[in-house]
Amino acid sequence: MRGSSGARIIIGEDHVMKFDVHRTGTRVREQGIWLRNHESKLLPEVKAIHADGYTMEKLVDRPLPRTVEDVRTGCELLLDNLPSLWKWNTATPYIIKMHAQTHHSYVDGLLRDVDLRELRKELRQIFNRVFWPNLKVARTHGDPLIDNTMFRPVEGNRTGMMNPVVIDPIPATPALPHLEVVDVGRIIQSAVGYEWTRYDIGPHDVITVSEAVDHVVNTWQSDHFSMHNVTGALYFSIIHMLRGIRTAPESKQPGLIALVYELLEEVHRWTR
Repeated sequence: MRGSSGARIIIGEDHVMKFDVHRTGTRVREQGIWLRNHESKLLPEVKAIHADGYTMEKLVDRPLPRTVEDVRTGCELLLDNLPSLWKWNTATPYIIKMHAQTHHSYVDGLLRDVDLRELRKELRQIFNRVFWPNLKVARTHGDPLIDNTMFRPVEGNRTGMMNPVVIDPIPATPALPHLEVVDVGRIIQSAVGYEWTRYDIGPHDVITVSEAVDHVVNTWQSDHFSMHNVTGALYFSIIHMLRGIRTAPESKQPGLIALVYELLEEVHRWTR
């Protein structure tokens, strides 16, 4: 089974039960409550909340992409469908804003955990280039990776058509606030080859980081282009990749670290 959540999972005939274990604390239960309170066709339907987890609908999984075109299609699918979730409504009663000190403390902890503390100054400089209050607020999913995309069969359709569903949300915090760039950073993470590196998928062709980033930011900002948005999304793609390193098997970490440095080069390319 893919992923690094650590939750205990029981798969039934028409449902899936997810439970907290010691290392997850109450995170799984909180995830179920968030899903119950943020109903959307893009999210899994929660059937019940338990003291230590939740029960959700059973969805259809698909193999991870093995070609550049498949990766692009997966990212486009997320970018096409996430706006329906991003729209603010009464289901999200309050906005969680960026709190710089809390965010920096979070990033410092990440850098310590993955032994990349030499990036602290550079990441602070990138952070300071973005005027965060000007970025677009959104009801974020928090974890919209290709790895977290599953599918729901279209009722009554006999052609096998399915709608995308994004599982395992991460509720916003002052360190990972309600901003579109937080989700887009996750999509960039997938676009540049996170799943290929994390799961050692092959054989496959070559993902060029620059081309992947260009494709995501232009698909996302097809109507209005903002350099603050681009810089913010690239910044969060690096933060998310650091999170991926922290939970990845040790053998996969060097490849993910290499992607961090390639994304830093992309930031320099865009902000020169």
